[in-house]
Amino acid sequence: MFEISTSIASFLTQSGIKTKCDAGIWLMFLLPLSLIISSLKHPQETSHIFKFSAGSSESLIGTSIRFIEHCLKERQISINRTVHLIPAATVCYWKAMLVLFNKFPLSFTVGELAVAAQALVLFCYNIITFYIVTTTVLFVFIVIILTTVLKSKSFTVDLYIFSKMVVYWAVCSIGAIIAVNKQITGKQKATPAVRKIFHLFTVAVYIPGLIYQC
Repeated sequence: MFEISTSIASFLTQSGIKTKCDAGIWLMFLLPLSLIISSLKHPQETSHIFKFSAGSSESLIGTSIRFIEHCLKERQISINRTVHLIPAATVCYWKAMLVLFNKFPLSFTVGELAVAAQALVLFCYNIITFYIVTTTVLFVFIVIILTTVLKSKSFTVDLYIFSKMVVYWAVCSIGAIIAVNKQITGKQKATPAVRKIFHLFTVAVYIPGLIYQC
């Protein structure tokens, strides 16, 4: 393992990439294996996002092995040589490592930098997946289901009434903001009476809907 680390560090130095002396390549497998093992040991407790991360970790392990192979065989490690890797997380992981190598020279060992790149890729993928799922659910619910329901009930909202409702909601929002700001700047503990003000604002928001039945 030490000889492999030395060879990788030497190759990266020759390629103009500056890292710490000890490559620490064993760290390249620490995070992915931890996620995979935890997902297998606790299948009921882990969330869907965690399981997704564990599934993506398999490709990260494969990419790490390929990266080590490229270094040992002294092949070019530019992103152009990895575009064929599947899934896309592998390309992002490889690209993230190269960017971190160039942006933070002599700041990481290869293993430490790999962990940072893996965490960054998994975080971004989870965020993107979350927003895609959320957007899809909202689109199906709002655009398809509500549109169908509202059309079936011949639901119409007069533009003038809608404008008044928007102004009313804006006034409620401004009033709530003023109340919160006054409470914060006063640096006093909120009394039950003060808390009732926010309850009134909450109830007030729904009054136009009750009046206009919308």
